Amino acid sequence: MTNFLARMISHTAKWRSVNSSGEVPADAVVRDLWTDENALSFWCCDHTNPESLDTVAIALASNRDRLDRLDLVCISEAALRRLALDVTANAGDTPVVSINHLHRDVGGINMTRLSELAHLIHEAVHSAAVPPLRYSKLRIRELLVGAIGVGLLKREDLKPSLAQSLPDSL
Repeated sequence: MTNFLARMISHTAKWRSVNSSGEVPADAVVRDLWTDENALSFWCCDHTNPESLDTVAIALASNRDRLDRLDLVCISEAALRRLALDVTANAGDTPVVSINHLHRDVGGINMTRLSELAHLIHEAVHSAAVPPLRYSKLRIRELLVGAIGVGLLKREDLKPSLAQSLPDSL
C-alpha cells in the first residue's frame, strides 16, 4: 500500500476556487502552507481506513484552542518525495502521546517547491480517488469524547477552552 500523509487545511472551498487560468488561489496557500523553518506538518495515515483518518483528526483537534470543524487532505508520500521534499519522522506535539509518532515534517521547502506543493494539494482537493475529508464540529467532539473514554487522551491535557466545550462528565 502507498503511504499517505494527511495535512489539515483551513477550508476546502478556498482550494476549490480557481481563476480562469486554473491557478491555485493565494489565499489558500498563505493560510494553509505557512512554513516554520521551511517545513510543514503532516501525519501518516491509511487514506482507505476511517479509523486511521480519525486518529489523525484526534491528534490535530486535541491540540486546538477550541472545538471546530476540521478538513484533511491526503497526499502520497511518494508525490512529496518527487518534489525533492524531505519527509522526516519527528514526534508530534499533541496531548495524544501514543500517536505522536505518526507525525512527519515535510521540509526542504523553498518558493518553487511551495508552489509545487500547493498544486499537489489543489489536485488532492479535487481528487475523486482520495477526496478531502471534512470532520464536522459534532464529529470532532465525538472523537475527542471517545478518545478520553478509552484513555487515549486525558481531558486535563487539553487547552482549557477546548476542554470546556466537552461534557463535564468525562
